Amino acid sequence: MELIKKTLPIKVKEVNEKEGTIRAIFSSGKPDRHGEIIDQASWKLSEFMQNPIVLFSHQNDQPAVGQVIEMGLNSENMLEGVIKFAIKEYEFAKTLFNLYKGKFMRAFSVGFISGDAEEIEDGILLKNNTLYELSAVNIPADAMALAKSKGMDVSWAEKKQKSPACRMEDESVEDCVKRKIPEILKENPDMEQEQAIAMANKLCDKKCEKKEMDIIKPKKQIDGIIRKEGRVLSAKNREVIKKAKVALEEVLTADKEKKPEKKETKEIIKYTFNKKVNQAIRALLDAKQKNR
Repeated sequence: MELIKKTLPIKVKEVNEKEGTIRAIFSSGKPDRHGEIIDQASWKLSEFMQNPIVLFSHQNDQPAVGQVIEMGLNSENMLEGVIKFAIKEYEFAKTLFNLYKGKFMRAFSVGFISGDAEEIEDGILLKNNTLYELSAVNIPADAMALAKSKGMDVSWAEKKQKSPACRMEDESVEDCVKRKIPEILKENPDMEQEQAIAMANKLCDKKCEKKEMDIIKPKKQIDGIIRKEGRVLSAKNREVIKKAKVALEEVLTADKEKKPEKKETKEIIKYTFNKKVNQAIRALLDAKQKNR
């Protein structure tokens, strides 16, 4: 059977700085964003506890960052456990421990196989779940993974350009760092997490400068109306405007379509809609500037 990987927000209950341990609730039994519920009573932990290592982002070709020294159901029927990070043996593990302690990281990903599934009122109940792995992970944007699983075309998002290497207007330093870390790691896959964090903080210290609009003098003015002699549009600008027209037509078509009910899908469609509008506006402004 296929291994299911779910990223679950954790609730840290206790931190021991001397021992490098964190006690946390890993699975509460509440519905996740996919409408699935893990049956807590059916967790099978014995196989995992024979080799209870904790990885970072499921990288099984890299050293473990810690180990689970205790795990089971608590009095509230939630999966609770204690992770001991290798803070003395591995500098990166110490960094991860500090990030969880400071609540900069708040999630773990569980890899498990579900033996059965039952449709209930609140969603799909996953039963007879055998735990195989546990990974420390950043808070993910898994709406993309969900969109792919539903067969949606997300190539537009995967090809999007890198965001500015500075703090944008009305963006906090924290939000900027969260935006830049995944980009830095994607561009430098061999870079360690703490290096990416340090680089992101350095980039986000600088606020993006506002671009002043170029002042362009009209070539000819008659009766208060700005005019250009000769043909109004060049062949190149006509092509630009044609592309803008196609983009705007796509926007109008998308706006007529039935809106989805799921929040994740709504956000993806909203992003696509805004992206196409911005592309069309930029193309028209570019043609306007070049044609003055």
